[in-house]
Amino acid sequence: MPKQFYIDIEPEALADIQKAIDYYDSKRIGLGEAFYNTIDEHIEFLRINHNAFAVKYDDIRCLPLKKYHSLPRF
Repeated sequence: MPKQFYIDIEPEALADIQKAIDYYDSKRIGLGEAFYNTIDEHIEFLRINHNAFAVKYDDIRCLPLKKYHSLPRF
């Protein structure tokens, strides 16, 4: 089993995620939850496959979410 790493999500990033959830829910009920689930799945993938994505800024790796046109940074 691959080594899993701790993902530290800054409070500002959590606030941004919540804003995105609220925005998507304002467009269609349930879309915010779908966005959250996508974020959660990607974080879990990154936790297990941390080297799958290049370092973009200092020691920060970015994982693109094509469906939502955003780029979460971890």
